[in-house]
Amino acid sequence: MPTSTGRALTVGAGLALVGLHTTTVTTALAGLPVTSGNPDVLATMARLVLPVQADDLLKITSRARVTNNLGYTVGVGWQHQWYDASLPADQRIFVSLGRWAGDNVDPTRHHLPIGDSHDVWQVPAGWPDGHLLCVAMRVNAHSTAWQSGDKLLVEDLTVLTVDQYRQAPEVPA
Repeated sequence: MPTSTGRALTVGAGLALVGLHTTTVTTALAGLPVTSGNPDVLATMARLVLPVQADDLLKITSRARVTNNLGYTVGVGWQHQWYDASLPADQRIFVSLGRWAGDNVDPTRHHLPIGDSHDVWQVPAGWPDGHLLCVAMRVNAHSTAWQSGDKLLVEDLTVLTVDQYRQAPEVPA
C-alpha cells in the first residue's frame, strides 16, 4: 500500500524532509506488452500520487523485475515520468523527468532487474497550489522478433519511493 509520513527533518542546504512516500503495488501485473519498437507503448509499473508545492525537491528511486519466457531477446527501457493528477483524466500527459535507461533480456538470462533507477527533480516554480503530482515508473519492451500479444511477465517485486524535500523555514536567531 502507498504510505507517507509528514515529519520534518532538516537536511543539508536548508532543505527539510517533508515526506517519505513509497509503494510496492505493481500496476502492470497483466504483463509488459512487447512491440516492434513503438515508443508510445509504455506500461506503468508503479505510481504514487502526492501533495507537492512549487519548488519541492523530489528524490525518486525505483526497481522492478520482468521475466522473458518468449524464446527471443527483448529490449526493455524504463524511465520516471510525472503528470498533474489534479487535471481531468483526458488532460493528463506523462512528462519525462529523468533519462531513459535500458537493457536486453535474452532467453538464457531470463530475468531482468529493472532499476535501481534514481532521479532528483524539482517541482516547477509555477505549480498550481493544491494540485497533486503523480510520479510513475514507466517501461517499454521491444524486439524485432515480436508477435502480436507477446508479453514479458512482470514479477510482483516493484518498489517506487519518493523522498520529498522543501526549503526549511527560517529560524529566528
